[in-house]
Amino acid sequence: MSRLEAWISPCFGYSGHRSYAYSLEQAVAESAKQGTGKRKYVAQLSDGEQVRDVFLVAELQERTTKDGSAYLTMTLADKSGSIKAILWNYSRSDNKITREDFVEAKGVVGTYNNQLQLRLLSVSPYPEEKVSVEDFLRKTDKDIEKLLGKIVSILSEIEDRFLDALMKSFLGDKEFMAAFRRAPAAHSMHHAYIGGLLEHTHNTVRICKAFSLIYPQVDADLLVAGAFLHDIGKTREYNYTRSFDFSTIGRLKTHMLLGCEILRAHISTIKDFPEKLAVKLEHMILSHHGQKDWGSPVEPMFVEASLLHFADNLDAKTFMYDEARRNGAEGDEWSPYSRELQKFVYLD
Repeated sequence: MSRLEAWISPCFGYSGHRSYAYSLEQAVAESAKQGTGKRKYVAQLSDGEQVRDVFLVAELQERTTKDGSAYLTMTLADKSGSIKAILWNYSRSDNKITREDFVEAKGVVGTYNNQLQLRLLSVSPYPEEKVSVEDFLRKTDKDIEKLLGKIVSILSEIEDRFLDALMKSFLGDKEFMAAFRRAPAAHSMHHAYIGGLLEHTHNTVRICKAFSLIYPQVDADLLVAGAFLHDIGKTREYNYTRSFDFSTIGRLKTHMLLGCEILRAHISTIKDFPEKLAVKLEHMILSHHGQKDWGSPVEPMFVEASLLHFADNLDAKTFMYDEARRNGAEGDEWSPYSRELQKFVYLD
């Protein structure tokens, strides 16, 4: 096997629809054994099905009909996905439910605007001590230690002494690495699950390593280091204890600015670290979305920054296509409409 093949071999793939469905069936059986209240996951629900199950309240809003009657709209979630829910028979005085509560919901699955919706008959708080949080937070199905081992292996080949010291500073930071292993890579667009940041970084680092072999004129050390660093701010951008949401500092600063702050903190511990190199790394973090209307305050201005953007976008888009395929029913020619890709995806 060639060096390039070794870097872009098996760990790079995503699981398919069938294996994911099988893992959900296993998880339901395990939950039943443990008495955690979970009977079926959102991804397993179908039109016309009667439901009595435990969910996490991801969103909650009180509304009023034209005649003044109150009703409740909710997004109910578990680790497999989410479903919109509506409770018509609703009294504000009886409402004891808030966002991020666990609830037992009873109702019937229907279809509205080509999307499944749960028409609720009742919804009530469910004791948190009876819940396994693992049922409600999706996590990577990859081996975290293998992903991290591949990242470390590639970073160990960096020859620039300052970049090598910087990578060792991050890898030796126990608090950072604990968050890096667990954080999601996004709120919803791609790799939005526990371990998603490490998985996405692993893929981006390996793509950039491959780029450096195809284009030997680029600075491989800078490109690989930038790939590892590009999303480090996401360790602080999100809260991910029982659901995925933006932290206050994440909303106020974004992961790009937070990433630059984390980078500078580590650089400050390395004697004589070149300011020019520090600024180039900051630019790679700030520009990796590629365009201002995609969230980057600046666009890539040197080749390594551009290649990092392409690698980041390649992995995110590949994930979105894979999710679209997973969301399609077996035998379907087309996926449901993908909000992330803004298109239907051909599956045949």
